[in-house]
Amino acid sequence: ATPPSCDACITHPGDAAAINASLYDAVKPGGRLAIIEIEPTGLFIPLRVWPHWTDDAEVVSEVTAAGFTHLRTDGWPSLGHYVAMFEKR
Repeated sequence: ATPPSCDACITHPGDAAAINASLYDAVKPGGRLAIIEIEPTGLFIPLRVWPHWTDDAEVVSEVTAAGFTHLRTDGWPSLGHYVAMFEKR
């Protein structure tokens, strides 16, 4: 079996719709996409004004609009992060 891999890493994309469409074109059917994002909570809530933060509902909306299927969103091991998993069907 082929081990899991990370084929690309993009930080702070400018045009999310264009990036998501490009990712959809690049991913093979059955391929998966993971979006890891910081989600400011507690004392970090003031970071919500930081222009690179996107809440999980918005990420799911933007990525599914490109054609991906949302599989799940889970907490990430470090404080205030999440990972949203998608699949191209």
